[in-house]
Amino acid sequence: VTFTSPAALAFFVASGADTAISFRASSTSAQTTIGGANGGFSYPASAHFSIQVTYCVAPPTASCLTVDAISGVAITPQTLVGSGGTGGPYTFSATGLPNGLTLSTAGVLSGTPTVTGVNIPYTVTITDKDGHTGTLNCSVTVKPPASADCVVIDAVQGVALTPVKLGANGGCGAPFTFAATGLPAGVSMATDGTISGTPSVSGLFDYTVTVTDACGNSSSIQCSVTVNTKPSANCVTIVAVQGVTITPVQLVGSG
Repeated sequence: VTFTSPAALAFFVASGADTAISFRASSTSAQTTIGGANGGFSYPASAHFSIQVTYCVAPPTASCLTVDAISGVAITPQTLVGSGGTGGPYTFSATGLPNGLTLSTAGVLSGTPTVTGVNIPYTVTITDKDGHTGTLNCSVTVKPPASADCVVIDAVQGVALTPVKLGANGGCGAPFTFAATGLPAGVSMATDGTISGTPSVSGLFDYTVTVTDACGNSSSIQCSVTVNTKPSANCVTIVAVQGVTITPVQLVGSG
């Protein structure tokens, strides 16, 4: 590499491993000074010397994973893929993951989240084969499980119900399907959540509704329904004489 004045130094370093390069200094002056703010070094107008060039590599990294997470449901395990640094094998660790999720040293994210939240931040540390590290900031949203609200049923023994329908939310979304156990005899629930029928018994009944989301994840809620007895009344005793006004009596209803 040739320069004609101290300010015109230029050199080329090929990419690759650390290397030593040599160049010739030439100037019209007897001495050539190379240096900076901390002072310089003087060489004859023609000289050879070497400098050591150390190149830097980008830190190891990876791409964040897209995770479909629902509280209480095991996620499908996914694996981070490392790159950069001085190459693999790469090892991984993470901080800030939602409770129930873990990241193995091989980069496998797995587990069953036990909390819910939107864009929960976590940090992944990637280490290359030579111990160089890089960090990756990611986030994951954990949705609540599929759920439904109990409905109010106006039920009378022997009287057909006015059909009522449950609605659902959460999980990975619609369409939702429903099933129920424990409903009173004569009453049933359709897969779309509609409760209908004619109860043939009376009393208080606890029943369980199972809600399943579009991904097949299920959860249950506990509900109850009271079936009232049919309306009735007791007969009354009437003392009646032809042509004589009776003493008024009143029937009392119940049920």
